[in-house]
Amino acid sequence: VSAIDLPQELTGLGVTVGWGDEFVVQLATPTTLEGSTYAAGTLIAYDARAQKGRRIAQVFAAPDGTYVNDPLSGLVATKSAVAFVLDRDLRKTLYFAKRTPHGWDVAQSISTPPGVAMHIAAADSDSVVLREEGFLQPAKLVLVRPGNNPVEVQSQKPIIDSDSLVSEVHTARSKDGTLVNYYLVRPKVSDGPVPVIVTGYGSYGANADPTYFTSGLGRSLVPWFKHGGAYALAAVRGGGERGAAWHQAAIGFNKPRSFEDFIAVAQDLVQSGFTVPCEIGNFGRSAGGLLVAAADTERPDLFGASLVGVPVVDLLRLSEGSGISGGMTGEFGDASTPAGAAAVQAYSPYQNIRPNVHYPKILVVSSTEDNQVGPGQARD
Repeated sequence: VSAIDLPQELTGLGVTVGWGDEFVVQLATPTTLEGSTYAAGTLIAYDARAQKGRRIAQVFAAPDGTYVNDPLSGLVATKSAVAFVLDRDLRKTLYFAKRTPHGWDVAQSISTPPGVAMHIAAADSDSVVLREEGFLQPAKLVLVRPGNNPVEVQSQKPIIDSDSLVSEVHTARSKDGTLVNYYLVRPKVSDGPVPVIVTGYGSYGANADPTYFTSGLGRSLVPWFKHGGAYALAAVRGGGERGAAWHQAAIGFNKPRSFEDFIAVAQDLVQSGFTVPCEIGNFGRSAGGLLVAAADTERPDLFGASLVGVPVVDLLRLSEGSGISGGMTGEFGDASTPAGAAAVQAYSPYQNIRPNVHYPKILVVSSTEDNQVGPGQARD
């Protein structure tokens, strides 16, 4: 038994994909290996049987503005290739990488339209099965074999007539100048300001991916759309949409960047003339509940209503807990020291409720069924 000379900073909790005598991993940080420096997010192949100093080969380095950001369901191996999903401005594309005598040859396969997620559901000897699902597209399974046309294997029935709706990707500019993408599902034709629900998550490196009325507000969005409403999903920092760095940029005492990104999306919807503050509702659950609660306390003038589900709202109490509660301090900020408490208090929603301020109408939902957040936070 011998140690593998690879760094510990790998994405997907170190998930690896085996391919022949090699395995493929994704680097979470810029790394120098065998004298060569690789950017964060690069896919590399490691051959333990090769001579030391010749074990590393680059499989794929994402061009600027693109990200292989879903190793848990977007990176697999077939008998002939490694398949992965690339993200550019929330639009997904499938690629195949094949080993050649001269290195790895990477080729683009198929892409999804805006507002449609792509995950690799399964793989066999020479093909992959994709699961594609969007705000307006029922989930379907697609068989993809390099060099052949995709074949739809199975699809769900639609539950809404979406001919009057359109799904788009927009970009807002956050407080520090960072560009933040967001999905927008809206009526194709509308008169005057459009009522819109803005949601997000922005924690633990989780992607904000579209689903077909199954996550978030689920099927309650069906009547919302039928009555002319719109829906926005913000890919704020703290999530994983732009790789590990996007997550790391908004953890600990930098958590307010998530809130600033979310507020920027709401401001963009107003500044574009699409809607007005009194017509904006927000929704978030768990860590997303923290996101919208902080937006409510920081910019109460920007929202008309808020649904805060099973939230984390009192960040000063996290360090007093144990287990998952204590572990949240790395994500949201550690208040166990006087300096840390002062920093966290500056953005903890519960501590920033102020008298004589007109807040949006807020409904806070508590639950004992969230294994991440106890009901006590919502009951504050």
